[in-house]
Amino acid sequence: GGPGGGGLIIHYCHSLGGTDTATAAGLLSPEERKMIRVFSFGSATMITPALGFESATNFVSLRDGVSLFDPLGIIYGALSDDSNIAFVGTLFGPPLIDHMLGSETYSEILRMLGLMFMKTCANGS
Repeated sequence: GGPGGGGLIIHYCHSLGGTDTATAAGLLSPEERKMIRVFSFGSATMITPALGFESATNFVSLRDGVSLFDPLGIIYGALSDDSNIAFVGTLFGPPLIDHMLGSETYSEILRMLGLMFMKTCANGS
């Protein structure tokens, strides 16, 4: 249905895909952006509320070095009470290597989000 149809797009992005998502926001109308719920994983750019998406959650592993490409976003996320950044995983283990989407840290979150999607959006068939 388009912006007036009340639909919702759930968009997942990883790594440079977060930067692409932030850039693409400028190509969409405000009504189109309000239809998109964003979940980013290890993004090189934090997806901020100012971009106008329906909502955005940035999952950042504590051992993911790629997210350090957005130091201001990471600092804001660490210090702000109203941040949309969720720091996940553990500091224990080798640093800066937990970036792959298939890592235990991110794959567990994807599994949880998939179950939530099925619970709320499945039509029972």
